[in-house]
Amino acid sequence: MPNRLNRPLSVRFVASAAILMVALAGFGCGEKITENPNGASLTKQREKLAKQFADDVRNAACVPADPKNQANTPTRESLVTLLAYPRQSGVYFEPQLLGRAKLEIIKVEGEDRQIYLYLDESDSKGDRLENAICRVAVIRSKVEVGKEQDGKFVFADYSFLRTPEKAMYLRVPLGNLRLDADLQLKFPYLEATYAPTPEELHFLMRNETVFGGMLEAIPDSRAYGQDILYNYGALVAKPSEGSLKRFVAELTNNLAGREQKIQRLVDLVTREIAPKPEEIPLKVVKRPNEVLMTGEGEYPARAVLLASMLEQLQEEYLLVYSKDFLTVAVKQGQFPAENKFQIKHDGGVWLLIDSQTPGARIGLDLPKKRLGEVAYIQRPREINVITNLNSGSALPFK
Repeated sequence: MPNRLNRPLSVRFVASAAILMVALAGFGCGEKITENPNGASLTKQREKLAKQFADDVRNAACVPADPKNQANTPTRESLVTLLAYPRQSGVYFEPQLLGRAKLEIIKVEGEDRQIYLYLDESDSKGDRLENAICRVAVIRSKVEVGKEQDGKFVFADYSFLRTPEKAMYLRVPLGNLRLDADLQLKFPYLEATYAPTPEELHFLMRNETVFGGMLEAIPDSRAYGQDILYNYGALVAKPSEGSLKRFVAELTNNLAGREQKIQRLVDLVTREIAPKPEEIPLKVVKRPNEVLMTGEGEYPARAVLLASMLEQLQEEYLLVYSKDFLTVAVKQGQFPAENKFQIKHDGGVWLLIDSQTPGARIGLDLPKKRLGEVAYIQRPREINVITNLNSGSALPFK
């Protein structure tokens, strides 16, 4: 199988094991902010906003579905796949899709595609049960409620143990799963709300609105420290990606200067995206929408998000790779260059951005980490082109 990112994630549903498996391959913005040990950090404030919105959606009364206003099958399949992968979608995606129900498994056998959901004790009877079913089904009569036998909920092909958290099981055909075409998904941040449409998430999941390309390049120096250079530029969103375009416009709408707008993007990435160091050993990779949906990301994910937002400003930038290091560099312009955290390329000075220090100011604050012995640079819109910063030679891909 070609090692490319020009197709959707490969998805395999293993019915026999009842498990879903997805194969993945302040310049002009005020003073530097540090974490306050006596109060909530900005990441906690962002998380509180997201939780409040998800809780409001979960607890809202249900209006019956309009069968004529449902997402098409490809969009439905993409969002269900994303739902089944919480490392990519986060904890506030599920309640916006399913209300009070939670996903157990997805079964795919030929044309028989079924979603198994569960409810806790408080939602498993009376009006609350009716409301829960209304939230997940287009046609209520096509929802099967599991029969309870000997402490289990039994269906024709599966049985599930009853627990205090899983007091009712439902089976919904994938084609009957409610997914309104105009579903209002929202992931709030302090100064803007990320609000993708179902169709926009579908196109991102299918890699149609990211640059794409080969996944692995081969470094030309042992000093890189790894045998493979992962092409994170393939995950960067194109400038036409609607959900990010709206988000960046809202985030920067009260700013006039180039440097202020870029610093605002950096502030969001460093202050409101929580670190997630386990993503590195687990080789978790995220598209920019997945970073915003989860509110979490380690330095590669932060670089992908920042690059994707700069694309929406039509700003020139570089992805810069080194040993255990990936960040974004922007042209100096009117930024100061006091910290000397910079590279020279194409006849100009490019300032490297420290994405790991909350409130890091471009060109001013000393970074947590500097470039290693060898560095590679990339413009993601130039597909499958990563070059050695010093020699200018392009790396081969495999």
